[in-house]
Amino acid sequence: MADLNSCSFTGRLTKDATIATVGTKGTQITKFSIANNTGFGDFAHTNFFNVQIWGKAGVAVAQYLTKGKQVALTGVLESQKWTGQDGVQHEGWQLTASSVTLLSGTKNNEGPETVEAEIPAF
Repeated sequence: MADLNSCSFTGRLTKDATIATVGTKGTQITKFSIANNTGFGDFAHTNFFNVQIWGKAGVAVAQYLTKGKQVALTGVLESQKWTGQDGVQHEGWQLTASSVTLLSGTKNNEGPETVEAEIPAF
């Protein structure tokens, strides 16, 4: 039996979402990052998470994912390591979202809207 990897976060986008096309099949991927605040007072802390949404669902919701918007996300969390352009090693977390809920309204200033994002089979 496989282990369970499912998590949920709320946070605010730190920058506008971007869409890229990857692979030989031209799969689209929407990427953004969120700031997630935890604790209070002297124990307050901000976590930053990179988020990706694969396929048409990410493209459909990308227009609403702008800096400062609050979102709720559910997905799979994985650690990642990379080397920066300056040669320094970095570590972080990548959330592959399967569900996105816009909490601070939509483009038309309506209430929250849920968008289900597809996760590709690997």
